[in-house]
Amino acid sequence: MTTKSKTLKTESNAHAELAVTIRAQPRKVWKALITETGRWWPKEFFANPGSQGMVIEPRVGGRMFEDGGDGAGVLWGIINVFDPPRGLDIVGFLAPAFGGPATTMIQISLQEVEAGTELRLSDQTWGPISPGLKKSLLEGWRILMEDSLARFVEKP
Repeated sequence: MTTKSKTLKTESNAHAELAVTIRAQPRKVWKALITETGRWWPKEFFANPGSQGMVIEPRVGGRMFEDGGDGAGVLWGIINVFDPPRGLDIVGFLAPAFGGPATTMIQISLQEVEAGTELRLSDQTWGPISPGLKKSLLEGWRILMEDSLARFVEKP
């Protein structure tokens, strides 16, 4: 019997911070972020290709999850701070297939500014994470918040 084993290179944490100005009032941005997530979340960001949409349950203890229908899906995290329309915090776990195993804390805040709303996002991930996750974290959030959410909210 031959046994093969290897040691994976991992890091202990990754941190991404992002600020995006969206030309809309905070309540409109909040509504899109929380209740219209499935309308702007790109399908290529689903962990499971069979998912039908992204859902954020609007309450403390609510889930952020991919809905696969018939009870199937992927849990991204649990809301532990819910402060409409100012922000929310989500705590989740990353499976090895997605760069973990690790714990992640996502904080999103909205603040009214002269140009509309400043959305600030912070994603702190800790645990044995892959170097690839560290590289892709900021770019992934930029695509989601700037290219997807902001464009959805700002369209006429």
